[in-house]
Amino acid sequence: MRNRLIALTALAVTAALLPAPPAAARLGPTWIVGPDFSSPPGTTGAEWRDVTATGPADVWALGVLRNPTDNPLTAHWDGKSWTAVPISNPSTTLRYDLTAVDAVASGEAWVVGSAVSATRTALMLHYNGAWTAVPLPQQPKGQESVLADIDMSATGGWAVGYTSSADKPSRALIERRLGADWVEVAVPGTDATATELSAVYAHAADDAWAVGSQVRIDGRRTALILHWDGGSWREQVPTEIEGLGEEVFLTSVSASTADDVWAVGRICSGDGVESCRPLVLHPSGGAWKPVPLAGNETELTEVLAFSPTDVWVVGYAGDWLTLETDSAEHWDGHRFTPDADVLSTPGDGVLDGEPGSALSAATKIPGTGAIWAVGWTRDPVRGATHVVRRG
Repeated sequence: MRNRLIALTALAVTAALLPAPPAAARLGPTWIVGPDFSSPPGTTGAEWRDVTATGPADVWALGVLRNPTDNPLTAHWDGKSWTAVPISNPSTTLRYDLTAVDAVASGEAWVVGSAVSATRTALMLHYNGAWTAVPLPQQPKGQESVLADIDMSATGGWAVGYTSSADKPSRALIERRLGADWVEVAVPGTDATATELSAVYAHAADDAWAVGSQVRIDGRRTALILHWDGGSWREQVPTEIEGLGEEVFLTSVSASTADDVWAVGRICSGDGVESCRPLVLHPSGGAWKPVPLAGNETELTEVLAFSPTDVWVVGYAGDWLTLETDSAEHWDGHRFTPDADVLSTPGDGVLDGEPGSALSAATKIPGTGAIWAVGWTRDPVRGATHVVRRG
């Protein structure tokens, strides 16, 4: 959840004051709300952070329950209803902070994040009838580590994040599954003083992508794009896109072919009040270049590439001074078009008068062309999990 301060004056602003999205052509199926997940009694808030699926009757969602402390929330959709699949924490001194989930076979799922006590340690759990901890490479003493994303296949997988310590800046972390083991893979050196990875996507055994951000030696925070060619990871340098004092954060990457790769995120400036605009990057003419959007998004959280003429980006529009709303745009091979249906979906923040809703992640439903997107909605008292789907 984007934990943003909602000004009291913003609560009095009506949805009519929000910028009207550009006119959008109907793109076939429309977005519908649900299926909703019922939080257990005593919950003071909830949100979905990630979602994955192997089919329309095999969907996993990952998030957090607050009652009032944060606890991991994992649930499975079987085509008829959600069933919570609790994660047992073996220690009362640890808190699990989970960030991503992936599944490649029915009844099996993987989640990553960190175990938090006095420090953070990278955490991975595997579900195959029950959740079990997965051994990971040990980091040097005094080093913290976090896994932000995971992408599994039938023959292997990748997980990415970062490590850090009190006297050293963050360093990108990449781990690969080889057989039954996870091993750390070397990250290419750059002129950055700090690097972090937030998302990974494996298109083939010799074609994988990881994205995040890095702090250059001159102090600028810029995009970080890495490519795996089957032998090593190499940095891909995008066209300069940020202005003076702006910072770039990439949050998702996807590819429909070896040459059709998309990365999305945000560009933000400070000045006391964070102001962000969305960012879409795509290779063209041998260089990564920004692709313009047509809507009024603030941040993009996911990109799903079905084909070079069928790409979706989701996220949210608005910021802490306005009412956040769900957002989705579609690429047809020539331009992005906002899908206004996602803004007029029964149950979203606009129609219910809630201060906000946002989409934190999305996934394809294999073999169908359908999309499930998840996130959160918030009212003045509490937040709740949020699902919209299309197709």
